[in-house]
Amino acid sequence: MGDDQEMMSRCDQCGAVVPEDGWFALEVARPGSSDDAFDDLLGAVFCRQEHAAQWLQQPLPEREPAEPYVPSARDRLVDGGVMAALIVTVGFAVVGLIATARWIWLP
Repeated sequence: MGDDQEMMSRCDQCGAVVPEDGWFALEVARPGSSDDAFDDLLGAVFCRQEHAAQWLQQPLPEREPAEPYVPSARDRLVDGGVMAALIVTVGFAVVGLIATARWIWLP
């Protein structure tokens, strides 16, 4: 039963467990800043329409700062492998095109 409690949603206004058949959800999209191309999406679940209205009357929470993506050594290794495979594939394609052209136009 502990897993079921963890899977259930809670009202973002009062913290009560929200029943599966009677909930309200809101999603608010704020346009991204000039240096951030993505919109900031806020989502909330409520047990009653009144709680959703109360939440909307409050100021929206501040944006969470985006953490910069730092690729790991494994990510860099995978990127290098993909690039090597791409270069080999392009090389084989060029050799195949040259061989086909020579077969067609040269006796």
